Amino acid sequence: SITLSALSASSDRHIDGSPTLNGSASFLYALTVGAVLIAVETTTNSVFTTDASTGSGVGFPIPLANGGNDDVYFSTSDGVRKRVFDRTNKTFSAGWDNTAISSPSAPIFVPPPGTLYLYVGSSDGKLHKLDPANGTDLLRRTLNASATVGEPSFDTSSNKLYAGASDGRIYSFDLF
Repeated sequence: SITLSALSASSDRHIDGSPTLNGSASFLYALTVGAVLIAVETTTNSVFTTDASTGSGVGFPIPLANGGNDDVYFSTSDGVRKRVFDRTNKTFSAGWDNTAISSPSAPIFVPPPGTLYLYVGSSDGKLHKLDPANGTDLLRRTLNASATVGEPSFDTSSNKLYAGASDGRIYSFDLF
């Protein structure tokens, strides 16, 4: 068992989303409601943190290996973000912050063989497609301008994106 006793005793250490292992299972990532991004080394239970935002954490982080680093993608109440974790030196560094998307959902990636893009819902009634390299909002699909769009999902057999919204509907889109 892993006890995150290295975190300061405060209300922002509550972890609401699922912790996520990186591809090699050497680090476990989690995001607190206080927007603290956590990396736990699975062999030693050592904990490494970075303050990601002044907002609150949304959902769970998604780590993708990039050489000796993990690029960690996640959302907070005030933006979609990427941080880079150096697995050798065990340090976080800045990646990018897209704070133009209002109240984003947790992100998802559409798996290869296609080009890798990040998708998030938001309170502007849209599903957003982001470039994972720099966080640019490449394309948007309006579901309902007066609804909040939740976390999307992807069906690999039909190549469709699905997202629920606060209007009680589930929307379906071809991959865009």
